[in-house]
Amino acid sequence: LKRIKLTQREQQTALVAERNRLARDLHDSVNQLLFSLSLTARAGVEMTESDDVKQTFTYIQDMAQEALGEMRALIWQLRPVGLENGLVSALRSFAEMLGLSIETTVTGAAMVPGKVEEALWRIGQEALANCKKHSQTTDVVLHLQTSKDEVKMTIKDMGCGFHYEENLEIPSLGLRNMKKRTEGLNGTFSLQSKPGSGTEIEIHIPF
Repeated sequence: LKRIKLTQREQQTALVAERNRLARDLHDSVNQLLFSLSLTARAGVEMTESDDVKQTFTYIQDMAQEALGEMRALIWQLRPVGLENGLVSALRSFAEMLGLSIETTVTGAAMVPGKVEEALWRIGQEALANCKKHSQTTDVVLHLQTSKDEVKMTIKDMGCGFHYEENLEIPSLGLRNMKKRTEGLNGTFSLQSKPGSGTEIEIHIPF
């Protein structure tokens, strides 16, 4: 058993090292190229007199800025850091990095097992990224409630929402991944959304 645990720890360490290497490589190569593209496009806007060319360069700059934001989020997710200060603190930092304004509340003080905390961290990242991309608002509410044998996490925005009923298939890959992660830990995933009324996800995981 000790040998198995040692092997698992070594594998986890190797995975962390590889994630850090990938994050470093993306930052040093693709991230810098996108930044250079954005600067070049801005220079093109200033140098040309043609409105059509200006519009093209502006479009390129906007796309480069959007890709930069996506890349920063990807790099942030690859780096397995942040949970040392707690799940809510990590998700708050991630939300701020995305440019979201997040209100957080915590109920209960029970310890959450590591694998559950890691799942909630990944689910929370996906949910906040969805808010940034689709909700048309920057205001998000996060509530975490823990007890001795269960944790509940709720993430809600008051954005544009979409039409969804429980008997329908979950509409996006990101949401399906959240559900899969939750059910992989014997938890339950709940989604509520209506056009004009925002979106709320609720995760219950027993432990």
